Amino acid sequence: MNKNKDRIAGVDSSNMAGIYEIMARTMPSDQIYRELIKNSLESGARMKARDPNFKGTILIGQSKTHPKKLCVIDNCEGIPKDKILSLTGDLAATYHQSEDGNFGHGTKGAAFANHKHGIMYHSLFIDDEGKGSGVRMYYNGKDFAAKYHEEFDSCIVPLEKSDFPEFIQEAGHGNITTLMGNYAEENTLLPPPQYKENSLLRCGRVNSIHWLAAYVNTKFFDIPDYMTIKVEVEREGRVNYEKINGHRHVLNQHSAPENRNVLDFDQARIHWWLMSDKYGKRNSRNDCVLNGQLTILHQKEVYDIDFNATGGKNPLKSWGLQFSYRDVVLVVEFKDMQAVLQRTTLYSEKRVEYTKLLPELRDLFRENPPTVLRDNEARLQQEYSKKLLDNEGLGKKIARYLKNLFVMENENGNETMDESTQVRGGSKIVREGPKPPPPPPPPYPRPGPKFGPDPVMIGVKNLEGKKKAKKASPNPLPVFEIRTDEAPSIEYDYDNHICYLWKDCPVFEEYATLAHAKAKSFQLEVLRDFTIKAIQDLLGPRIAISKRRDLFTEDKKRELLTDGDALLMTVLSPYEVVDKVLEYTKNLDRRSKELDNEQKSLSSLSGNGKDEHPEH
Repeated sequence: MNKNKDRIAGVDSSNMAGIYEIMARTMPSDQIYRELIKNSLESGARMKARDPNFKGTILIGQSKTHPKKLCVIDNCEGIPKDKILSLTGDLAATYHQSEDGNFGHGTKGAAFANHKHGIMYHSLFIDDEGKGSGVRMYYNGKDFAAKYHEEFDSCIVPLEKSDFPEFIQEAGHGNITTLMGNYAEENTLLPPPQYKENSLLRCGRVNSIHWLAAYVNTKFFDIPDYMTIKVEVEREGRVNYEKINGHRHVLNQHSAPENRNVLDFDQARIHWWLMSDKYGKRNSRNDCVLNGQLTILHQKEVYDIDFNATGGKNPLKSWGLQFSYRDVVLVVEFKDMQAVLQRTTLYSEKRVEYTKLLPELRDLFRENPPTVLRDNEARLQQEYSKKLLDNEGLGKKIARYLKNLFVMENENGNETMDESTQVRGGSKIVREGPKPPPPPPPPYPRPGPKFGPDPVMIGVKNLEGKKKAKKASPNPLPVFEIRTDEAPSIEYDYDNHICYLWKDCPVFEEYATLAHAKAKSFQLEVLRDFTIKAIQDLLGPRIAISKRRDLFTEDKKRELLTDGDALLMTVLSPYEVVDKVLEYTKNLDRRSKELDNEQKSLSSLSGNGKDEHPEH
């Protein structure tokens, strides 16, 4: 047989320092924690294969022998002492090929250039009969190398079983990896440099004592039931190890079983949750991420997570969840993907990065949302629509415009008002003597939630109660009522100041459909409500101003305002109406908050108790 004389491609060790520097700069700053924990988990899996009764433990915290240095300890298989040099130092060396097949790149690429002062390995291999070994990889000024120890004439430090922590001694095997940082005084218990800009959680948990626990809880979607992971957390006056349960576990803790499931598409599975504070306040948990989020999952690890961290914008709004994004979690698990060697991104068999496949998957989700999420989004959209329709802001603007025709606002709410108050186009109500019986409610201006039952008494002192009347202003807009039976598109009751709108008016439906073409993530029914709101906002001021200004005779006003066709003509402007509808779909958080604050303000003015409303 002819011997193959081909030269096998190798690595020029003189260039390795530069390669490691580039690898470190192109990896997330928290990648090293993933690599060390994953090494322990894979070592635990090998132990489980040896012994079905194996129970493994991984402890992440401060080194007992090196203060302010982070170490990862496990009672798993360990590293063979005759292979520890190559396995900890050679780029392509690996004891057993990992699930993703990165050929030993992980720890070396993430650690060497970020911990030039050293990475220390102390290992007690299960088959080495109680004899352990230690190696320190560091940067010697020229290369990354294993430190030579003259007293042992070797780069390997021999260790006895008694040199290891008690729980490794009890197991008879295990490993300790300690991160020494770039200089002797560096505290590797703290988040690494660029953590805010270049890590899985970015600035989401960086200022918390749970920053590392939150990372581990999020990075690992599932943790094998035979493995226990604990992260050391230091509080004022005490330090203790806290158990890590994995991302899926903490999400399940804050959602009902019927509010979580999986959508299965050809190219991906989408795990989804509808979260709730019913099972505990989510914003009080700093050891995990329970925000509404879009997460990318691969082989039980989270590769990316996007949520409302400081300065961030939640991506779920573009997935058709504009209102419920705070309470929804979508975890996308692509099928047939391969991670790059650095395990920082994923590629399909056709060498397409996963980010290029997200838009198509997003469209599929929007067309086929889970019933639970769809109904919840619809409910929240309807609540917002109701707040929008109930908003009194426009009435206040028109009242200011017509202020000389209506009651003036009174800051004091006492008897300092003029003796006569102008209402109803010039009729006078004169206050003198004892309190008169309540006058019949005038047809306009209509009462709103900002003042008492009778707008005639706006700003007048409460003659019987202890409290004075609140500052108030009338609302000159007509009352709008929606009719569902077939009727004229728009009809105005001049005497009672009520404007009727036919809900199924073809013109209104046309506007809603046009708006839906530009805002497909909103349900059509909600855009119909927004269209009615836009019609009210356009029509209401025209009716109020036409009725209150002296531009026409009273008979002419009545003739014009009771002509349904003439009123319909005033809103025959599809661009104006549709633009207004689309405006309602933007800045939803800010707009919803403004509406909430306005309603709270109105409620506080009108009061909730029996003494809060002025009596007459």
